[in-house]
Amino acid sequence: MSNYLLGLGNLGGPLYTLTGRDYPAIVARVPAMSFSSEYGIAPAPFLAPPDPEAHKHSHAYWQSEGQPVYSIVIAGSSHVEWSQLPLAHATSWCAQVVDNECVGSWGLAVAEHYTVAWFDRWLKRPGEPGHADADARLLDDAAWAGRLSWHYRSARSFPDRGGRTRLCEDIRGGC
Repeated sequence: MSNYLLGLGNLGGPLYTLTGRDYPAIVARVPAMSFSSEYGIAPAPFLAPPDPEAHKHSHAYWQSEGQPVYSIVIAGSSHVEWSQLPLAHATSWCAQVVDNECVGSWGLAVAEHYTVAWFDRWLKRPGEPGHADADARLLDDAAWAGRLSWHYRSARSFPDRGGRTRLCEDIRGGC
């Protein structure tokens, strides 16, 4: 599927400029998890309510291709969410470091929880730590939904280990 049909625009812009060729088509072949931010580099109030589905284009494509997918938008997050740059606007800063562990962060805790659970779900083998309860951690909405964006919807679609499809188009809103 082309990036334009997917609604993602020309993701290969710089590559095309260098090579004169289109960027390879995106193909949903494996389970995917994505994290998006609410704001650009400098958070500012929305002047009008944004489209709550705006960050779910790739999610919809993966879902249409029958691939497991999880898409998360952290409340209050910015483009620099995943950095530890000083003075950067991010919810991921650690409020406190205890025994080399981040304690009290907002965004980083969400990203860590879902990423580890997703990897445990798709990469671990039976008997390995994290394998048995990965589905339960991915479905633990009560603990994490309050940290997800209310402007943009977070969603999931994946089969649990029992074969039941776990579909939710608005995790914060309730499934």
